[in-house]
This record gives sequence, C-alpha cells and structure tokens, in this order.
Amino acid sequence: EIGSYPILQDNVNDLVNFSKKHETGLMFHFGDATYIYNNFYPMYDFCKYCNVLDSLFYDPSQSYHLRHKAFNAVVLTKDKKLVDQFMETHPNLRNDLINVKTDGFCFDIFNADNDKSKGIEMILEKTGFTWQDTICFGDSTNDIHMLKKADIGVAMGNASDFVKSYANFATTSTYDNGIYNAVTKILKDE
Repeated sequence: EIGSYPILQDNVNDLVNFSKKHETGLMFHFGDATYIYNNFYPMYDFCKYCNVLDSLFYDPSQSYHLRHKAFNAVVLTKDKKLVDQFMETHPNLRNDLINVKTDGFCFDIFNADNDKSKGIEMILEKTGFTWQDTICFGDSTNDIHMLKKADIGVAMGNASDFVKSYANFATTSTYDNGIYNAVTKILKDE
C-alpha cells in the first residue's frame, strides 16, 4: 500500500445513522471488501448491474465499520434532497452521482479532496512518471479529474455526455471491449 485516505470514523458513523433514519440503501468499501448494510436487494442489484459482486458481503449488524476503515460509501435513495442535506452538514465529504440504472439514485460519498487522480498522483510520485505518461479510462463523475489530467483521457461508452466532455475521446462500453478498442485506437494513432 502506497497510501490510504479513509473517511473519518465520525462521518462513517453519521452515514450509518443517516441511512437507518431515512431507510436508504447503504454500503461501504473497506479496501479489499464491500459490505452492504441495509436494503440488501436494491444494493445487490446495483452491484450486479455494475459487475462488482466479488468480495461483496452483507452486514445486517451494521458493525463492520467499527473495526475497519471505510474508503467510500454508496447511498441509494429516491430522495436526492436527503443526500444534499446530509452533505451540507459534512463539508469534508463530497458525493458523485453514479451513472447506473437503479431503483433510485446511487451516490458515491468520499472525502472531499479525494478522487482517483489523487491515487494516481501517489503512483506517479513513487515511479517518477508524470501525467504526460498516463492514459486514464473512466465512466463516472469521480473519474473527471483523472480524465482531465491524463495525457489521454478516455471515456467509456456507458459514461454520461457530461463525463465524456472531459475526455479526449470516448470508446465503446465496458461490456463491448471498451478498453481494448481504445488501446487499439491509441496504438493506431501513434
């Protein structure tokens, strides 16, 4: 591990209490595992749609976060105003709408000054490479910073038009060999 940036424990506790109070779906990513806390089937359907079923567990006791560091949360609700109100009282967090088809809206919640570009910068610093040496692939709003900073930013075909506007070009969807098709195009253009 080069570095990590978990959500503060107080914020994780607040998310658990928020989710219980408003009966939203909730899951946390703990590095090597993801735990669904409530609204199991809608959250499971979300994970299935996103093809993230590996290392997925259910914690009806909602206690795994008391022993492990959470790096981001996913909240599922039909009431975006609830999430907005929560975020207003937690300025050190931010949320991004996840671009998926679900029975409600899914929001990634993580530290305000953290995204994938921060992790890439840690690797670049360690290896001596620069952003000019990178090609980044993304499909969600939490990918925008890395798409902008990369020498070549590639939006997946399933990305929203908003995300695509930050990329150098868009490829086919994740399920239609998007990365392969993009790399083939990049090598052909070079």
